[in-house]
Amino acid sequence: MLAIPVLRSRVAPVLNWCSTIHLFPEDTGEVTSGRKIILLDMTAPDRLRVLKREGVRTIVCGALSFDLLSFAEGLGLRIIHGIAGEIGDVLQAYRTQRLDLPCYWLPGCRGPRPCRRGGSEACRTNADESVEPSSATSRDRGGGKAGARSSSHKGRTAGVRSGPGGFCVCPHCGTKAPHVQGIPCTQGVCSRCGQAMVRG
Repeated sequence: MLAIPVLRSRVAPVLNWCSTIHLFPEDTGEVTSGRKIILLDMTAPDRLRVLKREGVRTIVCGALSFDLLSFAEGLGLRIIHGIAGEIGDVLQAYRTQRLDLPCYWLPGCRGPRPCRRGGSEACRTNADESVEPSSATSRDRGGGKAGARSSSHKGRTAGVRSGPGGFCVCPHCGTKAPHVQGIPCTQGVCSRCGQAMVRG
């Protein structure tokens, strides 16, 4: 099974905060409606455990924390991160091995990156220097085939001024979530009430 975390009709920008997941068969060339599951009131690692039990082998997502990436790797899940776009478009691009096209890159990232044991890095940016997507030296081809090389990189995401660390807070219910470097809190939504988060 293939899992894609969803925010409205698009790939959720941060996997750690997302509680709505769409599941699709991985062994078909046709775009299908799939199946939606909602995993509320649990931690991000617990969500990954549930996905593993559901038979998920691959997750296509936006950004995620280093800790969650390592945890997913330990479960044997294949993570292709740094992805943005409408769910149907991303699913079709995955199945036709076109996720390396810039139109599917999460802002601030240099294209999709596969999770590989011993050398994976979550998509992140640095507020001091800008990213030029055309300068990427290696990108995963579509379905995350072997051969792509992950590398740390620097970039700027609009609205990031507080530096790494800290929390994003829901102004409605007070729920906190760890801030993911390079991703503005306002791009995430509260897993409990769905409101936009703010920097704590």
